[in-house]
Amino acid sequence: MDKRKEKFLRIKYLREIERFINRVVNYLNTQKKLEKEAFFDFVEEKFQKVKECEKVYLSKGYAEAMEEFAFKIPSMINGKDDISDIKEEILYQANRVRKTKRLKRYMKEKYKNFDEEF
Repeated sequence: MDKRKEKFLRIKYLREIERFINRVVNYLNTQKKLEKEAFFDFVEEKFQKVKECEKVYLSKGYAEAMEEFAFKIPSMINGKDDISDIKEEILYQANRVRKTKRLKRYMKEKYKNFDEEF
């Protein structure tokens, strides 16, 4: 396969996963009264777009964590009974995934050199 096509498919797949996660988190944060059935229908509808994208191998930490979390969301809905527990767990996991994206930026470059000396 052409490298440009592989890159295009990878970017498309990652963006769709990221959109799905962001849509789910925004839905949970904006709805005043959450109903499990309505949330389940919303997740199924939005997850269809992720399923339609061609699945690509992801090797980096953030991308891999994001993919794992995106595929975990539909199973979380089926497993737990209380919507508040589901909301709490999804928001917690989404925050952890976002932290992995920013993980490299926590330490400034000048401090990295300082740690290596000792």
